[in-house]
Amino acid sequence: MLPLLITLETGLLNGIEHGDRQWKHIFALPVPLLRLLRKGDRGAGADSYKYLHSCRVNQRVGIASTYLRPALANAGPPPFGFIAKNAMLVWLASWLIIAIHTWVSMRWTGFPIPLGTGIAGTFFALFAASASVGKYIRGCCR
Repeated sequence: MLPLLITLETGLLNGIEHGDRQWKHIFALPVPLLRLLRKGDRGAGADSYKYLHSCRVNQRVGIASTYLRPALANAGPPPFGFIAKNAMLVWLASWLIIAIHTWVSMRWTGFPIPLGTGIAGTFFALFAASASVGKYIRGCCR
């Protein structure tokens, strides 16, 4: 679901400028064009907040489950480092998806084309995970 969520974030983020034709005004401003790349940084920032929040919720649910079911308390200490490492790896891997979807949503005015690329990316991820090379994709997240 990560490609779909990133598609929605970048599509809505760039849809603000497409709505009132603000790109002409932005390109006419006397600022470096590298400042436009900050839109991708905002998408990555939103994703980092999402991953940090999911790690925090995951840890709290794990701690709460040891109190609710005492049989789970014998499993050992919670793997906080493992959870944080995997969340960081997923966040770093999502930068490529953010870059692709930011470019697509900046390039095309409408919302259906960026949404279509997000749906195609999601299906590609599902089929790649079940393919013979999918063990390499799944292996990095264990």
